[in-house]
Amino acid sequence: MRALSQFKRLVVWFRRDLRVHDHAALAQACQDAEEVIPVFILDPNQFAHKEVGSGRVQFLLECLADLDRSLIARGSYLTLLRGNAVDVLPRFVACVGAQGVYYSLDIERWSGQQRDRALIQRFAEQGLVFRGFLNYYLQLEGEYDRERWHAEWTRFSKQPLYPPPEHIPTPQLEPCPGIQTYSYIPTLRDLGLPPNTQRLLPGGETAARTRLFTFLDQRIATYRACISSPSRAEEDGTSRLSPYFKFGCLSIRACVQEARRRYIGAPPAVQRSLQAWVSRLQWRDHFIQKFALYPEAEFVNLYRPFDAIRRYEDADPKLLEAWQQGRTGYPLVDASMRALVETGLINFRMRAMLATFLTLNLMIDWRHGAEWFMRHLLDGDACVDHWQWQMQAGITQPTRPFLRAYNPLKQCHDHDPEARFIHKYVPELRTLPPPLVFEPHKLSPFEQTWYGVHIGRDYPAPIVDAEATRKSAIEIITPIRELLAQAEREGRLDDYRNTLSDVTPWLRVAAPQADEAPAEMVAEEEA
Repeated sequence: MRALSQFKRLVVWFRRDLRVHDHAALAQACQDAEEVIPVFILDPNQFAHKEVGSGRVQFLLECLADLDRSLIARGSYLTLLRGNAVDVLPRFVACVGAQGVYYSLDIERWSGQQRDRALIQRFAEQGLVFRGFLNYYLQLEGEYDRERWHAEWTRFSKQPLYPPPEHIPTPQLEPCPGIQTYSYIPTLRDLGLPPNTQRLLPGGETAARTRLFTFLDQRIATYRACISSPSRAEEDGTSRLSPYFKFGCLSIRACVQEARRRYIGAPPAVQRSLQAWVSRLQWRDHFIQKFALYPEAEFVNLYRPFDAIRRYEDADPKLLEAWQQGRTGYPLVDASMRALVETGLINFRMRAMLATFLTLNLMIDWRHGAEWFMRHLLDGDACVDHWQWQMQAGITQPTRPFLRAYNPLKQCHDHDPEARFIHKYVPELRTLPPPLVFEPHKLSPFEQTWYGVHIGRDYPAPIVDAEATRKSAIEIITPIRELLAQAEREGRLDDYRNTLSDVTPWLRVAAPQADEAPAEMVAEEEA
């Protein structure tokens, strides 16, 4: 017999947790309330943000459709509200007579954190419940300590999973006056967005679970050997689960537990790949934790001394456009950018190469790169992406004794030696065999005619000298890093940090709408 419920009605507010398996807020609500009302809020301001792309929104809509089907199979359904959550959620709760809201904690955007603080206050003033649950591990209290964080992450990942509710008791609701809803999953056009042009993975928990199990059952053995190769990664050599983690279609700890279960008795190659994969999952959550500690990293350089170089407003528009269009004259850089724009995904090493090329070789502010990536990445997550951009720009980890600049030519030889990836995404170079295709600007006039590739007409000459610009970047950035490293040794590093009070002046320069419309990587020559 079911115990007496604590509440008559509760709203479960879905956000970046679009699943029914291992969903703490949903499972607890089904225990605590007689009736549960699942809700998702589509905020027009979010879709107006400069970092939003149609591909990722289309993926989100497919995730919502799949979630709705899962809820319907359990006697429930998803209510889609339209509007600003701080306004619409309290009014909806009052309209349906709920006693409160259960939701999963999320810190992707500073504006989202502000939104949640405002809602905490609103519901407290009304004497209603507003209870957050962990969706992934976050240290919420006490002073951050890296070793302690790793220990707590491991402990959290071993906790029992919440089973999907067999039945979710959701009442049939009458329309709420003055609250806009969708009676169907809207289209991109409904949301005022242009059509999607990317080749996408299917969205939703159902597709995510299928991909998870096929990856662990069939492809995990070669994962470690595939992660740095853009072509092998694209051909399912990696899990390609990152878009599903972005929207919470899978819980990280469920994936970790599946990996641990398969580890016992597995061949050594499988064990090494499982270790590498789980390490990446932990690494992802650690970046989210860092973002929670330093939310200003969404907007500004972590450290003020970097503000004097690579200023946002000083970006060379021609160099930036060449990088965005995949027309830099460096074939693997261009192939990687074109693949990103076309598919919404690219493996980590190629992302890092694109980032260091922009921020070190072109000396363009990392925020231009972060904005471009976020508009095109299917797995775009500001917590991970913005922090990685600052890392690759040489801003983080000032005590690290080197500055990594990915050598575009060496990456060709190491990770695309047969030029499969280059030939696929830079078709104008398909007649060139390796290694000629790696440096087409060195073709003689005879070779250009022989192979039918004319530099400057069919494919651009390099827009910069990669080696010269690498050395120049080192000369500019290294003194700043040395200053910060000394400050860290003396315990004064916080004196150089930017804070949230430094955000508003930058927003006025960069993009006025960013302040109000949330949406959602020292030169190592041989790197």
